[in-house]
This record gives sequence, structure tokens and C-alpha cells, in this order.
Amino acid sequence: MTFYTIRIPAGQIVQVATYRPRRMSLLIFNDSDYDVYIAPFRDKIREYGFRLGPQMAIIFLEADGDHPELEYFATSAGDAQLRVIEGVP
Repeated sequence: MTFYTIRIPAGQIVQVATYRPRRMSLLIFNDSDYDVYIAPFRDKIREYGFRLGPQMAIIFLEADGDHPELEYFATSAGDAQLRVIEGVP
């Protein structure tokens, strides 16, 4: 498992996870006071991405048919911090 923290400056789009074909799970925890939007694309993240409220998490599991191997991006209206856990054999 790989653990790391990502800082998201207000209004910026930041890559949260790179493409890793062997990744089997990806957990992203919003450790901030602002909503964060997560998506496997850079365009229109707020419109079509997943919204993570403060202190919420999302998990992508290959076993559930999700695509944790994709690259993911995030944005937020305020300075935010994400905790990320990648499951790679």
C-alpha cells in the first residue's frame, strides 16, 4: 500500500493519482473544511466529478467494477488537503 497527502490550492486542478494499471484500489479522504471534486478527467470536474464534502471519503475498487487504475484529478474552492491510499500488489 502507498499512503500520501495531496494539497490542493484554492481554484487549482491537481493530479491526485497517476495512471497505474496494477492498482486494485484507491481511497481518497477529504481532510479539509471545503468540498473537493474528484474525477478521472480535467475538464468540468465540478459539473461531472464526485463531490467529497469535508471529512468524507471515496473508494474505487477493481473488485466492484470501478476503475482505480485511472489517473484522477481534484479541485476545490478553498485550500484543501487529501489523504490518499493506493492498493497495489
